[in-house]
Amino acid sequence: MLRAALELTSALGGGSPCALVWQEPGGALHHVGTGEEQPHDDVLRGWLAAAERVAAGTVAVGAGAGAGAEAGVEAGAGAEAADAEAGAGAEAGTGARVAPVRDADGALLGALVLGDGGPDGGAADAALERVAGPVQRFLRVALERTQQAAERGSAYEALVEIGTQIQAEEVHADAVFELIVERARELCDTDVAWLALVDEHAEEVRVVVTAGGTTEAFGQMAVRLGTGIGGAAVLQGRTIQVRDQELYGNEMPAAVHNALAGEGVVSVLCSPMLRAGRMVGALYVGMRRASDFGPGAPGLLSALASQAAIAIENGRLYRALAEKNETLERSFAIHRELTDASLAGEGLDQLGRKLAQLVGRDVVVARADGATLPRRYPCDPDAEAVVVALDDDGPAPAQEAVGVIADEARLGTIHAAGDEPLSALQRSALEHGATVIALELVKQRAALEVEWRLQGELLEEILRSGATPGESLVARAAHFGIELERPRRVAVLEPVGDVEEGRLLQLTRLALAAGGGEPALVCKRGARVVVAIPEAEHDAALARVAALQRKAARAGVELLGGLSDGRLDLGTSLREAEAALGLARSGARDGGRSLVSCEALGPLRFLLDAPDMTEMRALVRRVLGPLAEHDAQRPRTQLLPTLAAYLEADCHQPTTAAACHIHVSTLKYRLARISAVLGCNPREPAARFELQLALSVLDVLRALGSDPLADSSGRDETAAGEASGRDGDRPRARR
Repeated sequence: MLRAALELTSALGGGSPCALVWQEPGGALHHVGTGEEQPHDDVLRGWLAAAERVAAGTVAVGAGAGAGAEAGVEAGAGAEAADAEAGAGAEAGTGARVAPVRDADGALLGALVLGDGGPDGGAADAALERVAGPVQRFLRVALERTQQAAERGSAYEALVEIGTQIQAEEVHADAVFELIVERARELCDTDVAWLALVDEHAEEVRVVVTAGGTTEAFGQMAVRLGTGIGGAAVLQGRTIQVRDQELYGNEMPAAVHNALAGEGVVSVLCSPMLRAGRMVGALYVGMRRASDFGPGAPGLLSALASQAAIAIENGRLYRALAEKNETLERSFAIHRELTDASLAGEGLDQLGRKLAQLVGRDVVVARADGATLPRRYPCDPDAEAVVVALDDDGPAPAQEAVGVIADEARLGTIHAAGDEPLSALQRSALEHGATVIALELVKQRAALEVEWRLQGELLEEILRSGATPGESLVARAAHFGIELERPRRVAVLEPVGDVEEGRLLQLTRLALAAGGGEPALVCKRGARVVVAIPEAEHDAALARVAALQRKAARAGVELLGGLSDGRLDLGTSLREAEAALGLARSGARDGGRSLVSCEALGPLRFLLDAPDMTEMRALVRRVLGPLAEHDAQRPRTQLLPTLAAYLEADCHQPTTAAACHIHVSTLKYRLARISAVLGCNPREPAARFELQLALSVLDVLRALGSDPLADSSGRDETAAGEASGRDGDRPRARR
């Protein structure tokens, strides 16, 4: 159509060449003409310059394009007279008529050029005037399309640039956000632009990047989720345009209105940043004057907002992958470090320390068998490991724990201190640490079992050797840290009820190993366990055996025990401990103590040869039972304690009265009552011996936890029969 108009103009102008020249805003020159040759760019610029002079009124329409503004030289006058600015190309050889082409506002768009067709210049001018209108309209549309195409090209270039940034190997979200905001401001031709992200913890949308802003408050704007311009954009799922932000509601805070007003922003365009239907932020542009923005601005802003949402998602995915990769690499490093430490034979303590440092928390390693007390290993390399005290329920539970398992058997537990949950890397380190520590515990268990077996064989030989062991036996004992020149006590332990084969022996060995101190030798004889205790002092040895009983009880095994005196001949000590065990077994049936010590019997150790306590209880009931019955019926007159004090004072009345805190006359009354109840005089030698023996046996039985006089208020039929049937056997005073 344009070429037809130009050909028509050429015909009306006498067949002279006709052309249309224009220049894009970017500077590119364009030419459409009826001639075959393409004029030089300098010629095109000369024609445009002539059109500017015509538009400015300095030259009349149709003035020769080859005439200089001052010289008036014809364009075709010759190469030597050509004026480049006026566009008089030497190759043209003729003059040219130029008419400006304007847009609707009168601004110059281009130049319509008609070559000189001869002397009839009026025909040329008339032709130019006839086609000027249609050509102007065509050129105006063409330039608008060209400009729109350029804008679209710029937008596409921006989107490609942003996409390239997003698809980079490492996504720097902040840099992408800055690029998006800058491009949004540039492409939408606005004064300011900003991007806000959702803070899910604070439940608000907060500005993170701005472009074109000048105030501090502008970069600190924040609104609650669902409110403000961004909230409306999310609810409606589209770009929102606000011509005057001061009139906008939707619970937009006054601080945001004030921040926008302080920046001078009047009109706002907002596009939501959505990912999987969920708002992750919003992209805004603003003008400092009331504006409706361009027709392509909403679509462009929406595309940029989508790119920003993709950048956020890609950044999140990249961070997740980077964290997983880092976790994997560090996990491999931790595995190598722990495995190398295990292969180097660094031991449980060093493994615990290294694990605590790798996890970054204190860890507690507790063995299931109780061979050692739980230990807390600090993550601080300069701190010392400490023993965690055990109570009846074991160590206090921690926030995170991993079982130490080998061959489906639980060997222990590793606890990580702290209230915060473990990260994936920390849990991986803890789990691999449990595997390495399981291997270490298996190695220690195998070594312990060999050592225990050898120690058991050593104890058997010591029990058979008597008081003078041979030199080889002494040397073997010294290898285990045992000094045979020191007295030892022997304890014999027996379970109450049936116990799994070997369990009592294992419990005893582990309990003694966990207790620390000088090693104790252990061996098994039938259902019993024999222990040679290094503590020669009675109370220490008794406390160690009692602690062993408590630990066994926590494991569900009740133990009876007998403890010998300390001596070098452990064979003799074994016989004493077995005899004491017999008393403990007999006393346990009557609710007595489960542990009997030879030393507690004092001078009555001959009682260890008794098969049980039946005769001892019968002796006490027969001799002292009548006094116990009297005291139960008359609690204010206690004859049995008075008799004990009287015999203790060697029958000296003033001493006895002082010990009982009574008057001598009262004592004499009580002694008379004692003689009457017993039917004998306590001062008689035979009666005195029997009474003292009965009182001593009573003390022993009470020490063992068995009191035959505890039911004196209502003696059983056997005791009553013995008392009534043996009245003639009671010690009586000689008449």
